[in-house]
Amino acid sequence: SDVYKRQLRERGLLGVNLEDWPVLKFSPGAAAGKAGIKDGDVVLMLDGKSIEHIKSSSEAQGSLFGKAGEKVTFTVKRGKEVMTIDVVRDPLPLE
Repeated sequence: SDVYKRQLRERGLLGVNLEDWPVLKFSPGAAAGKAGIKDGDVVLMLDGKSIEHIKSSSEAQGSLFGKAGEKVTFTVKRGKEVMTIDVVRDPLPLE
C-alpha cells in the first residue's frame, strides 16, 4: 500500500548490527560508521538515557527505530574511553 511505502521511505537506517547487543558492529559506508562508531563499541546510553531495560537485540532494534534525518546519540565505551557519538539516520535505499 501507499501508506506502507511512505513509512518505508521515511524510515531511517543507522547501519549498526545489534546481534551482540550492547556490543556494536557497523556497516561500512552507513551512518554509524561515518559518524565514528567502531566494531566492539559497547553501548552505555542512548540519547542520554540508561539502556538497562533493553535486554535483547530485538528490543534494541525497537528503541533505535525511527525516521531518516533524525539523530540518535550513542554513549559508548571503547576500551577505557567513554565517548558520545551522534548518528543521523540515513534514508533507506529504495529500489
